[in-house]
Amino acid sequence: MGCFDFVVTPDGDVVFLEVNEGGQFLWLESASGAPILDAFSDFLIQPRADFRWQPPPAPLRIQQVQVLAAERMAEAAETHVDPESFYLDAAEPAVEVKPDGQKNSS
Repeated sequence: MGCFDFVVTPDGDVVFLEVNEGGQFLWLESASGAPILDAFSDFLIQPRADFRWQPPPAPLRIQQVQVLAAERMAEAAETHVDPESFYLDAAEPAVEVKPDGQKNSS
Protein backbone atom coordinates (compact mmCIF):
# COMPACT_ATOMS: atom_id res chain seq x y z
CA MET A 1 0.00 0.00 0.00
CA GLY A 2 1.20 3.52 -0.63
CA CYS A 3 0.19 7.06 -1.34
CA PHE A 4 0.35 8.10 -4.97
CA ASP A 5 1.44 11.59 -6.01
CA PHE A 6 0.05 13.15 -9.18
CA VAL A 7 0.00 16.61 -10.70
CA VAL A 8 -2.37 18.08 -13.23
CA THR A 9 -0.68 20.07 -16.00
CA PRO A 10 -2.08 23.35 -17.30
CA ASP A 11 -3.37 21.32 -20.28
CA GLY A 12 -5.37 19.07 -17.93
CA ASP A 13 -3.12 16.00 -18.24
CA VAL A 14 -2.68 13.94 -15.07
CA VAL A 15 0.98 13.01 -14.52
CA PHE A 16 2.12 10.32 -12.07
CA LEU A 17 5.07 11.42 -9.89
CA GLU A 18 5.77 8.70 -7.34
CA VAL A 19 4.50 6.19 -4.79
CA ASN A 20 5.29 6.92 -1.14
CA GLU A 21 5.40 3.63 0.76
CA GLY A 22 4.72 5.30 4.08
CA GLY A 23 2.80 8.25 2.73
CA GLN A 24 0.73 10.34 5.08
CA PHE A 25 -2.91 10.82 4.26
CA LEU A 26 -4.87 11.55 7.43
CA TRP A 27 -4.42 15.31 6.98
CA LEU A 28 -6.91 14.90 4.14
CA GLU A 29 -9.56 13.92 6.67
CA SER A 30 -9.11 17.14 8.61
CA ALA A 31 -9.03 19.20 5.42
CA SER A 32 -12.02 17.57 3.71
CA GLY A 33 -14.17 16.05 6.44
CA ALA A 34 -14.12 12.73 4.53
CA PRO A 35 -14.03 9.71 6.89
CA ILE A 36 -10.72 8.39 5.56
CA LEU A 37 -9.62 6.71 8.81
CA ASP A 38 -12.86 4.70 8.91
CA ALA A 39 -12.45 3.40 5.37
CA PHE A 40 -8.75 2.67 5.76
CA SER A 41 -9.24 0.84 9.08
CA ASP A 42 -12.07 -1.26 7.65
CA PHE A 43 -9.92 -2.18 4.65
CA LEU A 44 -7.05 -3.28 6.93
CA ILE A 45 -9.47 -5.48 8.86
CA GLN A 46 -10.98 -7.03 5.72
CA PRO A 47 -8.49 -6.63 2.83
CA ARG A 48 -10.30 -8.11 -0.15
CA ALA A 49 -10.27 -7.30 -3.84
CA ASP A 50 -14.04 -6.76 -3.68
CA PHE A 51 -13.85 -4.47 -0.62
CA ARG A 52 -16.54 -1.78 -0.57
CA TRP A 53 -16.63 0.54 2.40
CA GLN A 54 -19.92 1.10 4.21
CA PRO A 55 -20.08 4.09 6.58
CA PRO A 56 -20.61 3.12 10.23
CA PRO A 57 -23.34 4.74 12.34
CA ALA A 58 -20.72 6.82 14.20
CA PRO A 59 -17.58 7.68 12.20
CA LEU A 60 -14.11 7.47 13.73
CA ARG A 61 -12.01 10.61 13.35
CA ILE A 62 -8.25 10.98 13.77
CA GLN A 63 -8.86 13.65 16.42
CA GLN A 64 -10.65 11.02 18.54
CA VAL A 65 -7.63 8.71 18.68
CA GLN A 66 -4.81 11.26 18.90
CA VAL A 67 -5.21 11.77 22.64
CA LEU A 68 -5.34 8.04 23.35
CA ALA A 69 -2.34 7.42 21.08
CA ALA A 70 -0.31 10.12 22.87
CA GLU A 71 -1.22 8.62 26.26
CA ARG A 72 -0.24 5.11 25.16
CA MET A 73 3.04 6.35 23.65
CA ALA A 74 3.89 8.10 26.92
CA GLU A 75 3.11 4.94 28.89
CA ALA A 76 5.18 2.81 26.52
CA ALA A 77 8.10 5.23 26.73
CA GLU A 78 8.10 4.99 30.53
CA THR A 79 8.14 1.19 30.33
CA HIS A 80 10.33 0.53 27.31
CA VAL A 81 12.68 3.48 26.83
CA ASP A 82 15.71 4.25 28.94
CA PRO A 83 15.51 8.06 29.35
CA GLU A 84 19.31 8.31 29.51
CA SER A 85 19.76 6.73 26.08
CA PHE A 86 16.64 8.07 24.36
CA TYR A 87 18.47 10.91 22.61
CA LEU A 88 21.64 10.60 20.57
CA ASP A 89 22.98 13.70 22.31
CA ALA A 90 22.39 13.52 26.06
CA ALA A 91 22.65 17.32 26.22
CA GLU A 92 19.55 17.67 24.02
CA PRO A 93 16.53 18.72 26.09
CA ALA A 94 13.76 16.19 26.56
CA VAL A 95 10.44 16.92 24.89
CA GLU A 96 7.31 15.80 26.67
CA VAL A 97 4.20 15.21 24.57
CA LYS A 98 1.05 15.72 26.60
CA PRO A 99 -2.15 13.75 25.87
CA ASP A 100 -3.58 16.86 24.17
CA GLY A 101 -0.71 16.75 21.66
CA GLN A 102 1.07 19.84 23.04
CA LYS A 103 4.82 19.63 23.63
CA ASN A 104 6.83 20.89 26.59
CA SER A 105 10.60 21.20 26.42
CA SER A 106 12.49 20.64 29.64
